[in-house]
Amino acid sequence: VWEITGAEFSKAEAHTADGISIRFPRCTRIRDDKDWTTSTTLPQLRELYQISKEKSDFLVVAAEEENSTAGSSGETEGQPKLSSPQKAAKQHSKKSPAKAKKPEASKLVDKSPLKKTEGKRGEKRKAPEMEGDKRKQMLLDVFTGVKLYLPPSVEGFRKLKRYFVAYDGDLVQEYEATSATHVMERTEDNPAAKHVSPEWIWECIRKRRLVTPC
Repeated sequence: VWEITGAEFSKAEAHTADGISIRFPRCTRIRDDKDWTTSTTLPQLRELYQISKEKSDFLVVAAEEENSTAGSSGETEGQPKLSSPQKAAKQHSKKSPAKAKKPEASKLVDKSPLKKTEGKRGEKRKAPEMEGDKRKQMLLDVFTGVKLYLPPSVEGFRKLKRYFVAYDGDLVQEYEATSATHVMERTEDNPAAKHVSPEWIWECIRKRRLVTPC
């Protein structure tokens, strides 16, 4: 199985996988630990596409489970990178103060179709670099090799499922619970599986590694 990495997900009717594709794809490595039965399925691909559309930072959202103030600090960390091009533009055009203010205003209200088009083009050029850096920081292979049985009855099931799969975890169905390495409900059919809790998933994501089950 090939592991494909790209700048971002995109959607177009021409693609067969529910229209979902990856921009600037590249094969980063060959996954000998997976086969066609354990590779990314179409439902999982839809989940990953949905996550990529969200603006919130994965790590910030995970941290908010215990600290509601982490979101504000996470958002401010990314602002200097976006504001630095604006400062450079202002210094370059000091001769015309009126023109120097226009780029800042155009980001808030796109009154001109031309400016809107140019802004989108600029965003597309920056997207590969920015998205690539974010994925290095966020979408780590935290749960590689972990097969988790997550019952739908667990509180926050959909959110836990999305983040676990996004960080390279494998979910097993109830009829496959005997093959799970970790479970959120103890089962007599698989006593060797490690019993974990929802907090364990968030803790692993925060620390970017597997921690002792809790």
